[in-house]
Amino acid sequence: MLDEHRISLKVRPEVSQIDTTASVTTNGVTVPGLSVRRADTTVELGSGQSFAIGRLLQSNTSDVISQVPGVGSIPILGKLFSSSNYQNNKTELVIMVTPYIVEPTDPAKLSSPLDSLISPSSDVEYSFQRGTGNEPPPAGQPRLSGAAGYVY
Repeated sequence: MLDEHRISLKVRPEVSQIDTTASVTTNGVTVPGLSVRRADTTVELGSGQSFAIGRLLQSNTSDVISQVPGVGSIPILGKLFSSSNYQNNKTELVIMVTPYIVEPTDPAKLSSPLDSLISPSSDVEYSFQRGTGNEPPPAGQPRLSGAAGYVY
């Protein structure tokens, strides 16, 4: 049982990436496979507290050999016309989560988007209003809005 201001979360982040080494070929069509990294945890927090999930590690190593066509394949001289590039990429995904409990608000404290229609939208509308200047137009009368036009 949770305290009234506690939140219980079950978090299952997943990261997928295309993996050509796990591809499948059927009837001449090659479908690449997926490499998937997952984490799964349950945590109990107070509203506004944060937690982090890490250790979704990935390591990509590649070794690319480039050579001049023809000359690069000669047994001894070929090494002079070729180069080797080695890359080692390591990434770690860290996920930060901050949950909040949202309390319902008092309807008297809420305002309607239509409340902003009471004030004039331009100097022209302000000049044509009746009364003190902040009163809405009488019911049924169109309201001037924008550079030209009325809102009914």
